[in-house]
Amino acid sequence: MKTKMMRRISAFVVAGLFAFNASAQNAHEVSVSINKETKTAFQADYPVSDDLIKITLEDRLRSANLPKGKSAKGYTLYKEVVFPELSTNKIDIYTKVDGKKTNATIVMLVATGYDNFISSSNDAATAANVIAFLNRLVSDAATMQIKINIANQEDVVKNAEKELKKTNNDNADLLKDKEKIEKKIVESNSTVDKASKSLDAERAKLESLKASLGK
Repeated sequence: MKTKMMRRISAFVVAGLFAFNASAQNAHEVSVSINKETKTAFQADYPVSDDLIKITLEDRLRSANLPKGKSAKGYTLYKEVVFPELSTNKIDIYTKVDGKKTNATIVMLVATGYDNFISSSNDAATAANVIAFLNRLVSDAATMQIKINIANQEDVVKNAEKELKKTNNDNADLLKDKEKIEKKIVESNSTVDKASKSLDAERAKLESLKASLGK
């Protein structure tokens, strides 16, 4: 899951996605140029980054066991695949995602064979399925963003756990150093006390010797 691409998208976007999903069903037919010919395609707009929509679309197609798409004329082509959500027949699916950090557009074409691109006029059922699929992607994107946020937060928690472990280890080392220093202080105090007593004793001897001269 390409989490690095999505680090800066906030939970606010997720709330916006659910709100958008509740009110907007904007997928519709359009005409596009492919192989230098005008064909019917389906387009939907989303209030999120193109990165998020790319990840969401790839995840949805991968979860349907579609093979990895190949580049073809500016589109990603999934050739001769079975995708029951769109059609029970083998189809070719062309997808293109455009956009920026705050909005994205998917263009999708579906063909039942070479150059046989579907539209609402020649295959109303499949066309309706494609439109429904594109409209549902906004909800899928919201779910994907939550998964990404969870993965990101798991990384934050792991880093915090590592930092706590390091801090605990550093603290344990300091406590050991403190214990050693305190032991040395006790030993040093004992040495100072002995040296002080020895000095007093020697001074006493000196005074005694001095006193013996005056007798």
